[in-house]
Amino acid sequence: MNYAAHPFENSTKNVEIRKLFQFRPPATRLTFLLALFSKNTNYQLKHEITFTMMKTIKDKM
Repeated sequence: MNYAAHPFENSTKNVEIRKLFQFRPPATRLTFLLALFSKNTNYQLKHEITFTMMKTIKDKM
């Protein structure tokens, strides 16, 4: 998967999510996971959260 070409890469919401994911306590990560599996979360936001989590994990490796 080519991360550079991803449409969410530079979106402001994505940057905010990434900041939260990196610097907040683990409870925030749990909140993201709950949002991912919630029926109320819209598809685009789920996609952004998934992408951001994968990118953050990749950056830490």
